[in-house]
Amino acid sequence: MSMNLHCDEIELEQIPTWITYMIYSPDKNNDPCGGWHGVLYRLKQWYGHEKQIAFNSAADNPREQEWIDIDYLNKIECLNSAADRGPLTFYIM
Repeated sequence: MSMNLHCDEIELEQIPTWITYMIYSPDKNNDPCGGWHGVLYRLKQWYGHEKQIAFNSAADNPREQEWIDIDYLNKIECLNSAADRGPLTFYIM
């Protein structure tokens, strides 16, 4: 069964099922551990991990590394901007 992390306030890219479950990290009531702040923190950590893998694989291409940095910063900026406006509603579909 495939699961995807969704957010009502912003559009998220598709994340692998096992990563979605890890990021959402449901407790015994099926609520996200740490609330929306916890999900947001784990999502940022995942984006950072993905950025580092892509950055390392583009070691011979500084221009590609620059685009990877820009993409990562845009994702983080989008998340921070949405969080500044108020609580985010994350759920698994």
